[in-house]
Amino acid sequence: MCADTMRVWQVDRASRTSSYGRPSWYSQAENVPGSRGNDKRLADAPLQLVRHDWAQLSWRYPVAFMSYRRIEPVLQTEYAQCGFVATAMAASTVGRRPNIQDMFNWAYRQGFTNVGDIFNISHLKALCDRYVRVPSTVMMFPSKEALIADLIRGKLFLVPYDAGYENGAPSLYNGHKAHWAVVLGALLMRPYCPPCISRLPRLAGNKPIYLSNNNVYLSHMYDGMDFVFAQHGWYAEPDLWSIETLRESCWQLNEVDPRNAASYVLPRGGIRQGLRGKVLRLDL
Repeated sequence: MCADTMRVWQVDRASRTSSYGRPSWYSQAENVPGSRGNDKRLADAPLQLVRHDWAQLSWRYPVAFMSYRRIEPVLQTEYAQCGFVATAMAASTVGRRPNIQDMFNWAYRQGFTNVGDIFNISHLKALCDRYVRVPSTVMMFPSKEALIADLIRGKLFLVPYDAGYENGAPSLYNGHKAHWAVVLGALLMRPYCPPCISRLPRLAGNKPIYLSNNNVYLSHMYDGMDFVFAQHGWYAEPDLWSIETLRESCWQLNEVDPRNAASYVLPRGGIRQGLRGKVLRLDL
């Protein structure tokens, strides 16, 4: 799906409010599991998102298959700390809650960051090795098929990309708005197929939303529209993104904003060498 089509139905996050009637960016706390009211709503955040956007998502393909990891949102309270926030959210999937300041202090001592910047994916891997403590692999942005298969298996991806001004969605700024997001699941919109859904757990009582598996995906790989669930530090809710839009954004990370470059720790070759086209897969 092209970026223009995505904009037709994508929710404006700036106007979405929490269960307390306040904007989702209101809380200044780092870990904000309470912002969704209770742990069950937090765990089902991707499902709530799909229900909210159901009319737009199902206009062509009426059945949803989804798979995702449960994650605790962590809000970004400083300008440059998105890599630490993404690491903390990834750690929450295995029951760990590292402190953002502790992570920054360690990374600063290692020479990975000056002001919270993480522009070398190898440094982010070292951070995850220390604070998430699961096997991880730096790789080039995978094919759509490989990405979805890994997400259905329960793996996570930490992905660098350019964040749009309004809602943090993948955009094209040549790297000047480089940001980190956790890609935590996949949503597959497909035609109605009774044999496919007969034995799958249903996730919503009033909508045809089912728990996905690799057999469903392999059997109907090219029959519909595919999205990923992504979480980043600007909002307490996940987002739905086009895989191709995210890939394009990741692959055009060529340089940091020259006005701020002197403040950052940059690898030799800049972010074109340190981030462009690369992702970190966490093998949970």
